[in-house]
Amino acid sequence: MVTIKFTEEEAAESRELLKAVIKPLERSIAATDLGHREFRAFLKKRRALVDELLKHLETMLSFELTEDDAQEGVAMLKDAIPVLDRSIAATDLAHRDYREFLKKRRALVDELIKRLEQ
Repeated sequence: MVTIKFTEEEAAESRELLKAVIKPLERSIAATDLGHREFRAFLKKRRALVDELLKHLETMLSFELTEDDAQEGVAMLKDAIPVLDRSIAATDLAHRDYREFLKKRRALVDELIKRLEQ
């Protein structure tokens, strides 16, 4: 089991990060044809994990994950890294506030990965 503790701010940011993953996951599930049942089941499992984490973060600042769920969480977070990095690189300096927001999100992803891998 892996136990993760959050501050109020980290929990709020984590909820926002998880909510941002929902639509892309749902689009991927819808776009995956029935001939790829295993991949579709994998995506649905990720979607269920996101829902579970969101539900839990709304009521508590700490929770326990099984090793499998922790590994799944790490995989999801690692999938978000290239997207965040591209967004940071594409955001020009005239939008400093948004760029800082993205950098803060990227730092949160790194911190969550570190906690999940302990």
